Amino acid sequence: MKLPKNASSFFIIFIGDTHGYMDDFRMQKQVIEKVNPDYVLYEQMNNKKLVTKAEFMAMLKNKSVSTLTEVDEVRPLLKICIKNNLPLIGIDFKNFGISWAGRFKHKLDNQQSFTKKEKEELKRIYKIREKQQLRMIRQYAKKGKIVVITGAHHLRKNSPLIKGISHFMAILPHCNGEPAFGPVADKRKLKYGVITK
Repeated sequence: MKLPKNASSFFIIFIGDTHGYMDDFRMQKQVIEKVNPDYVLYEQMNNKKLVTKAEFMAMLKNKSVSTLTEVDEVRPLLKICIKNNLPLIGIDFKNFGISWAGRFKHKLDNQQSFTKKEKEELKRIYKIREKQQLRMIRQYAKKGKIVVITGAHHLRKNSPLIKGISHFMAILPHCNGEPAFGPVADKRKLKYGVITK
């Protein structure tokens, strides 16, 4: 997708991360290099903040950002930020606020179902996480131009992020002209699209 010519005029640009079912890093690189933000805010960095080259290099030597995020999952973005000398700010909680992260990861890795109680807890945490992301976005938007990379579902029409920010551009996966907030049966139909407010 070619970015709109006016992309650089927005001070907040969201990129809906698909967590792997599209080439997220190619789009992230394109946006970052076109709009030249002051900060990159990233859900997958949990609550970590990388500003200096030494902090980036130390993270690259680690195996994981947290129990739920491996460094290899974020390595391409780390390298993009190093190359463009950009601070990378985590906008979520450690382990996405899940106190039982080890059990959560085990269940995901082994395709096990969550209990009713676990599902309720995850739903509760999800709402708290979106409030945290909104707080961090507002904080850094006061400091300069930001690119915000978060899960595409956090950018659904009535989400706190979309309702809580008055002026932005959002680049999201689309299928048949409509935003796609999760995997679709035919990946070939997925394309990036733009929403502005």
